[in-house]
Amino acid sequence: MAAAPHQEELMFTKTLDGLDLPYTDDHITFPILLALGLKLETVTTLNIPPIPSDELGILIPLVAKRMPFLEELGIACDNPYPFDPLCSPDKYPLLASYFPSLKTLRVSGLAVTMSSNFVSTLRHLELKNFTCVERCLLLTDFMAAMESCPELETLEIRNYGRAFSTDTEQPERPAILRNLRKLVIEDSPPVLSLLTTFLYTPPTANVHLIVDMKDSSREHDYDFGDTFACVLPDDTATLPLLQEITAIEVNLTENTYQLVGETPLHNKLIIDIDMDAAIKEGPPAKRAELFDSTIRNLSLALYDSPVMVASLTGDFSSTTPESWHRGLGGLAVLMKLQIVDTSTSDGGDGVRAFFEALAFQPGPTDERQMTACPSLEVLAVRGARYSRSLMEEIGKSLRRRAEDGMKVQSLWVELRPDDALDRTELAKSRSELSELVDACYIDVPE
Repeated sequence: MAAAPHQEELMFTKTLDGLDLPYTDDHITFPILLALGLKLETVTTLNIPPIPSDELGILIPLVAKRMPFLEELGIACDNPYPFDPLCSPDKYPLLASYFPSLKTLRVSGLAVTMSSNFVSTLRHLELKNFTCVERCLLLTDFMAAMESCPELETLEIRNYGRAFSTDTEQPERPAILRNLRKLVIEDSPPVLSLLTTFLYTPPTANVHLIVDMKDSSREHDYDFGDTFACVLPDDTATLPLLQEITAIEVNLTENTYQLVGETPLHNKLIIDIDMDAAIKEGPPAKRAELFDSTIRNLSLALYDSPVMVASLTGDFSSTTPESWHRGLGGLAVLMKLQIVDTSTSDGGDGVRAFFEALAFQPGPTDERQMTACPSLEVLAVRGARYSRSLMEEIGKSLRRRAEDGMKVQSLWVELRPDDALDRTELAKSRSELSELVDACYIDVPE
């Protein structure tokens, strides 16, 4: 009997109990798979290519079979139907007693049964691309399953949030993943916030969060500014990496919208924002407003982080003094700061606004209670266009901070030339600024 099209390739990378499958022809039809019967008990690696949604039934007897030597399993559904019952977890009970050696599990397009008796030997788990409408996996069961995997080292969850249900109850406490080394989650802000709240990730792990904002991008009035903060847990105890971050890099450019935080041990928290092309490639003024909002809300994401080194890159032409002050006001131990302004506007308005905020001292009744970057010692600024007013604002800011006992010790400034640039005037500004800091470099390349 001829095999159906979907039965062309169930790929193996190991030997079936002495039956060699050549590497150059490493596939086997499903009828042969059935004929092998108990031979599957000796398989150590089983990776099944995506199966059409209406043919998923062939997987059900497969995952119900005991495979004591299986170390790696990959199962996938190709373009599952939104209401397909064959994608529900009760069809695929991966019992620990059936897979006592399983270390790597990859699931795409469907859900498997997860509870406290999940496969406890797992070290690597990937869950991807669940598009069905029915939320069929209780979050409490998922967290119980995660906690039953004490050796789990990598957890990758991409576009799988539709599977999780919180209709009945939420977990009483986070699932503790003590040995996790790498966590990757790609989904909408609510799903990311939910999972970071109920998954305890040790501070020695690397965490990568990809925020899918494409649907929200279509709502033109949506404020993206607090996106970095809104995907993080309110209680940083479940993500203690936040309390260890001492260096950050924020990139707000046409193709990159990213926050990277790093600890002294080089563990990283990376937050990437995936937005609609209409925003990424839209009018520069719209992006500049977005960047202003992001700077304004930066301290919301880092309120519990002892950031000492920061690098900020973006179009800051619309960033106001209030936004700079609010965003940097919480960085009380920041010692080194670099600002790279990618705007093409004249006058360096955003950078001038930064220096205005840097010099601001709150009064007793002022709503802005904190001085921006009170510990700042080293400052580098690049990319803004030269103007006399910008140089004057830099001098005023440095002078005010020195008078208030917060002297900037090292200043490095490289600006874009202005058509009316007077080199004699530049030399005078350089001389005046050199008197306000211990080390000074001012340049406007030809």
